[in-house]
Amino acid sequence: MKHLFFAAAACVLLTPCLAQDSLDNDSRRFNFGIRVDYITPFKMFNTSTTTASTTKPIADYTYTGSTSSSKFAGGPVFEMRVTKHIWVGAELSFHHASYGVLQQIRTGRKDPNAGTDNRPLATITDSTEVSYWDFPILVRYHNIRDSGVFKRFYPLVGITYRHVGAVKTGNAIVNADATTDYNEVPDPVAKRHQIGYTGGIGYRLVDELGVKVIPEIRFTRWTGHTLQGPGYVSSPNQAQVGIGITF
Repeated sequence: MKHLFFAAAACVLLTPCLAQDSLDNDSRRFNFGIRVDYITPFKMFNTSTTTASTTKPIADYTYTGSTSSSKFAGGPVFEMRVTKHIWVGAELSFHHASYGVLQQIRTGRKDPNAGTDNRPLATITDSTEVSYWDFPILVRYHNIRDSGVFKRFYPLVGITYRHVGAVKTGNAIVNADATTDYNEVPDPVAKRHQIGYTGGIGYRLVDELGVKVIPEIRFTRWTGHTLQGPGYVSSPNQAQVGIGITF
């Protein structure tokens, strides 16, 4: 959680340098702009080491997952003022997620008297990248208090629709006889479309020309898993801190 705290603190400290406090100029009904988010502290995929066995053929399987997804996401934003206090926003956010799985396959029966497992070993190294397209629809309530610093803070709630785009997988195979092979058969998608419930807080600054600088902290709870398999599963939780600029 310390990464989320430091990122949020940086946004709040930097925004006064980017925009003067002039909420009275926040009179436009429609706003357009861009937003950049830093996703932390949750990983995009939860990974583990799992095992499985079969009898026909006789084999043991070990799956070891790993992940190193990009932390950054971003895209265009649109916002409309519905009432004096309520704004409705729509966004498009794009980012990459990635994971890897090392599959080890040992065939035949294990010798119980052997000090090490000397059965034939084959490995498959799976490296997968997936494109996420997120569409948040958010409601923001401004001016909870009529004066003071708290006038700039606001809560937000909404839903986020996620579409899983291209899935690119590379499978590097080393057979038990030391021969190699390679294919790009993509991993299956468990749920290409899903919904997440989003909540958070924001801080709004407006300059004399009506340009808005808006840092926010958000948390989304997804209702399903986009991809899952032995050694990996997409995380149901997503937290992010970001900053938007609208005109």
